[in-house]
Amino acid sequence: ALRCADSIRLNDLLNVNNLRLRTEPSTAAQVITVLPFNTVLDAVGRNGDSTWVQVNYNGGSGWVFAEFANLSADISTLPVTR
Repeated sequence: ALRCADSIRLNDLLNVNNLRLRTEPSTAAQVITVLPFNTVLDAVGRNGDSTWVQVNYNGGSGWVFAEFANLSADISTLPVTR
């Protein structure tokens, strides 16, 4: 299991307009919510090609497109969770 200390923070999401938190790492996946600008999240995983980051938000988890996130560390250090 991943401990909190193992996660990477996502700082200052480059959220030009309405970054969507999704149920799966795909633009076709259901949108859980639209994240407010400058939301800070804990990244807990990534998909195989590192294009999506799994994050914890409001007691649940979802996926954001990595290109729109400013990570505090290298995304490749996260475990592949999908």
